[in-house]
Amino acid sequence: METSSEAMVGVVTERPSRMGMVRLCAAALLPGGDRSGRGAGGPGVRHSAGQRQALLGLAGAEVVAAFLLSSVLPPVLRTAHGVLEGAVILGFAGAAAALRRAGHHVVGDRLVLRTGLYGEVSVPRGAVGSVGAALRSVPGRGPRPVPGDPAAVACSAEETVNVAVRLRRPVRLDLGEAGVVMAQTLYAGADSVPEFRAAVMAEGR
Repeated sequence: METSSEAMVGVVTERPSRMGMVRLCAAALLPGGDRSGRGAGGPGVRHSAGQRQALLGLAGAEVVAAFLLSSVLPPVLRTAHGVLEGAVILGFAGAAAALRRAGHHVVGDRLVLRTGLYGEVSVPRGAVGSVGAALRSVPGRGPRPVPGDPAAVACSAEETVNVAVRLRRPVRLDLGEAGVVMAQTLYAGADSVPEFRAAVMAEGR
């Protein structure tokens, strides 16, 4: 059981470096690449469906473009072009897989809001008061302050968020260069708000 002081402190994981993102994308394409960070019940509540679809669409378009361009390139350039195009296609597919596999989840007594490639926020589950729909736009990606609301933090892979987690009392979140926020509301994205709410507000909490 957490003490009152611990219950008021959250953990912010900053976005990884570019090489860190590359490693996440590569791991997400491997069998079992979603095991790291999973909750006990599986991969968690998924998010960023629109961004995942866009990335897969770009990967598909790149495949078509690669074949068309390869047909007009001199044979000496085709191998290098194929390697480059393969890396681009795998990059798009890996980013989509990383988003799909990094779902929000509850781990023990912590609620973890994940973004796949842009960092995450973890708060004590006991600090959560309610969960509801709240459609709005918050510039940026990953853990970040909410303009015009000094007591709110957003954590999403897209600018659009659709779920709000209201806290029973403020939770301290250190956002690095953006400063420290005593958060009373957390905004995130979820493919299914009811599924997210059910996971967070499960009976027996």
